[in-house]
Amino acid sequence: MKKILLYLVLTFVLSGCAGSTIPEGSKTSGQPVPQHQHTRSPQTQIDLSLRQGDYSRALRLLGALQEQGGWNQQFEDTWAQAFAGLLAQAEQRLAQKDYPVAGRLYSDAIDNLQKNSARLARRERDLLQLNKQLDYCADQLLERGLLVYRSGKLQQALAIWEQINKFHPQHTASQRAINTTRRQLHNLEALSAE
Repeated sequence: MKKILLYLVLTFVLSGCAGSTIPEGSKTSGQPVPQHQHTRSPQTQIDLSLRQGDYSRALRLLGALQEQGGWNQQFEDTWAQAFAGLLAQAEQRLAQKDYPVAGRLYSDAIDNLQKNSARLARRERDLLQLNKQLDYCADQLLERGLLVYRSGKLQQALAIWEQINKFHPQHTASQRAINTTRRQLHNLEALSAE
């Protein structure tokens, strides 16, 4: 039932979009947003972000608009559209086993829910599910790093585990792995210097 509901929501949200990929100018692509977009009105920037599929940016803009007191009921519908789009992108990246990007998208969704207590109260179940997905992405990267670590590639394992910090800095198992590996690398460097 949940999958059917998710499919219907995603179909509705994505039907108005040109595509469901993460655009080049989005936060998750690592590319900066073009400077000319900063001079447009908030509503224009939000609409443009939605058309480009940059749902994280649309949600950040909506959050800023709400903080400035420019919020109305129309924006609640826009928020729902952007939030559903963000979740669709996260699920797409999760299905592709792109855990670093999926994790960042889930983290964005969690942050956005937590910034609005009224919305959070209505969507507490969503928050629990998002946290599970965030943990799953971190755990998958932890396992990937462990495989690399066991093959003796400490620097590569460390790089994988540090990706977790970007979206889930509270993940204790990855923090332990990072600290242990850094100590081991330091000890190896000290031994090779002797």
